[in-house]
Amino acid sequence: MASETVAPQMLQDEFDKFAPMAYHHGVTLQQYTDLRRAFFAGAASFLALAMAELSPGDDATEHDVRLVRALQAELREFNEAVKRGDK
Repeated sequence: MASETVAPQMLQDEFDKFAPMAYHHGVTLQQYTDLRRAFFAGAASFLALAMAELSPGDDATEHDVRLVRALQAELREFNEAVKRGDK
């Protein structure tokens, strides 16, 4: 089995890109901490959901594809709602 290299800061790197978009006009330390906790909690929830729902094995199944598409659609709709000011 080939050795896999995992960047230890992938989520932190994504958060570092996300945080400035969430707070355009500065942020208190408490707001930053709360945002980071929420971001990582969301990432943990997403991973737990995916791991629980994905089919076992190395090959993607139709179920796996439908799951990923459904998650993408939900995230896309949330993003659009935020842009509209709905959420």
